[in-house]
Amino acid sequence: MTLNLPYNFVPLTPFVLRPDWHAHVSHDHPFRDGWSGEIRIRLTAHTPLSVGGAQTPGSDREPGKVHFARTPDARPAIPPTSLKGMLRHVLEIAAFGHFREVEDQRLGVRDLTGANNFYMKEMVKAPVRAGWLRYRDGSWYIRPVSFVRLHQEELIRALGVNEQEWKKAGTVQKRYGLIGTLPEIPFDVGPVRNNGQADASDLGRGPRHGHVVVTGQPGKDFTQGKGAKKREFIFYDAGEPQDEIPVPPEVMSDFQFIHQESPEWNDFWKPQLHSVSPGVPVFWHAEGNQSSVRSLGLAMMYRLAYRNTLHDAIRHTRAGKNAASAHLDDDAPDLAELLFGRIDAEGPNGSLRGRVMPGLAECEQDVSTHWEGPMVLNGPKPTFYPAYLNQQEKKKDYITLMDDRAELSGWKRYPVRSSHHAPRPPEKSGPKVQVKLETVPSDTTFSTQIRFHNLRDVELGALMWALDFGGRGDLRHSLGTGKPFGFGQVSVDVTDARLEPNDPAREIDDDALVNLEACRHAFVQYMNDAWAQTTDGADDRWEDSEPLRQLLAMADPSRAADAPLDKMGNPKFFMDARKDGEYLEPHLEAKDGWHSLRRQLGDSATPEAPAFDQALEETRRRHQQAQEKQEREQKRQAMSPEETQVDNLRQALEACEAEPGKSRWNNLNKAIRELPEEAAGWDDLITDLAELLNRAETLAAGHDQKKIIKAVRQARTRLNIGGD
Repeated sequence: MTLNLPYNFVPLTPFVLRPDWHAHVSHDHPFRDGWSGEIRIRLTAHTPLSVGGAQTPGSDREPGKVHFARTPDARPAIPPTSLKGMLRHVLEIAAFGHFREVEDQRLGVRDLTGANNFYMKEMVKAPVRAGWLRYRDGSWYIRPVSFVRLHQEELIRALGVNEQEWKKAGTVQKRYGLIGTLPEIPFDVGPVRNNGQADASDLGRGPRHGHVVVTGQPGKDFTQGKGAKKREFIFYDAGEPQDEIPVPPEVMSDFQFIHQESPEWNDFWKPQLHSVSPGVPVFWHAEGNQSSVRSLGLAMMYRLAYRNTLHDAIRHTRAGKNAASAHLDDDAPDLAELLFGRIDAEGPNGSLRGRVMPGLAECEQDVSTHWEGPMVLNGPKPTFYPAYLNQQEKKKDYITLMDDRAELSGWKRYPVRSSHHAPRPPEKSGPKVQVKLETVPSDTTFSTQIRFHNLRDVELGALMWALDFGGRGDLRHSLGTGKPFGFGQVSVDVTDARLEPNDPAREIDDDALVNLEACRHAFVQYMNDAWAQTTDGADDRWEDSEPLRQLLAMADPSRAADAPLDKMGNPKFFMDARKDGEYLEPHLEAKDGWHSLRRQLGDSATPEAPAFDQALEETRRRHQQAQEKQEREQKRQAMSPEETQVDNLRQALEACEAEPGKSRWNNLNKAIRELPEEAAGWDDLITDLAELLNRAETLAAGHDQKKIIKAVRQARTRLNIGGD
């Protein structure tokens, strides 16, 4: 089954394009083919837009608020950083940039949806153990102890806790607030169950002493029957206290990363790490020889660190866990980094100062803003493997980061929606996690300039391509807050430009916009050459590559696949999706042969930058064709129906003469067969028609197009026109 989510991914490839002139990029040493200047642009909002400025956090009574960014005189505005981020992300994808802005960490997982899934198998293949976690002299240690299970009903009775207060106290912090932190209690060990665990007995009177450990109450309280957590724990020493075991630094790093947003760890245990006695209660698994800690957590079924890190999953895009990756191991800057800069204090190539500087985009109208919401903006995190990991080769079981074939799905994007829609917040969400967005309405426009310095033809062309997806004015960027709900869909138009070539003697056009278009053409040719090199000639049109197909499709309103939003804030939606085996398909069905081609891609290419004079000549030719087409359309508007049919035949014939092809032959055949059954009213057109039919027959004979020849002869017969 297929998941329908408000986000999707542009597939990741092992190929990273690193321009060979990167070492010469400078603000001080001009390129011979460089340009400086500015481009004036206008952004048009096609759905309500919210670009965050000041933010008001939510409270117990009121949702949070995201105020629109404003100028000092309180006019709505889009900060330069927002524009830069929007354009940079498009160019990183389009120009095959580095995919490395991810931490090399092991994510955590707790999946209780099935007894035989990968998580349960990993957790039960060795007995879970208990211990006291301590930090001393810069290192972490666990002192192993034994544990028994303790039914909550018996705990309440033995410690004299009010049952209703206990049920309401669902967190570790609140429950220890009722019973005290790690209270000591006499008990005895009951019979051992089939799972090797035992329950506590003889509470308050038994010969043993231990500490009550509680781990919170997810979901229903203990009286609610099957599926509700019913037991807590007692940690105790079964004999002489055991020696401490050091926790390996990498294991503790995984634990801290997994619990970086855990209130139980950050707000309760961590602040009293040096004072709580006998330590922080944890559950853990030992490595095979039982002498070292493999993993640990704060509950018996704790969040387990995956076997593979996020960087491992990036490396799998190439060949395997230890394979060299151009994304991670090569420091040479990509095209987006050359244009917009980067900070890299450690790499041998160092930081780069950006040469593209967007300005503050100010609103062109006096608009009234509107508050949308409240809504909940959070959604699934990268641990949701049915979406964030590539499942296209999934068979029976999901691919997870436990698998050495796990690959990240790629660059995350929010496909444009047919309209915006803010769903009602989930029932159990409180105002603290809700937010309202201050928006400007659809059709609001903003204008600004993008200044640039010392950009080569290809680089300036890359910037131009990123603005409107290569001249596709109907496509949309996603900008600001609320993108999952369809907010912030904008288009960008170039309204004017000022260009200064570094070489005054260089041949350029008098029209700056023509020069910009020529640079864009040079960029497209550069990318075509790069893609042809990395595919070893198997595919030579960059804009038809699978990453570009997906990028362009997600920006296309005509391809909107509006995911249902009303259930997105409900965790049960994602749990059910996992149970049902659903996974995220590409936004656009992948091309045949893409998966095998991706495995064969090289990881680099060294195309030469195309000559500007050729790009300029091609641009002028296209402009001439566009002008001729416009003039022809103007003439067609004044044509009679008969003249229009003759003109249709002329255009179809000229297209075949220029570049014969199956679709063009079909168009010519159609134009001939649509000619009338008799010549009445065609007296003034017969001469032109006869000449066109003669040309069509001659061309068809040279290409063995028998259908065309037959159609020509039938038309002559109907219209009583003689042939050559």
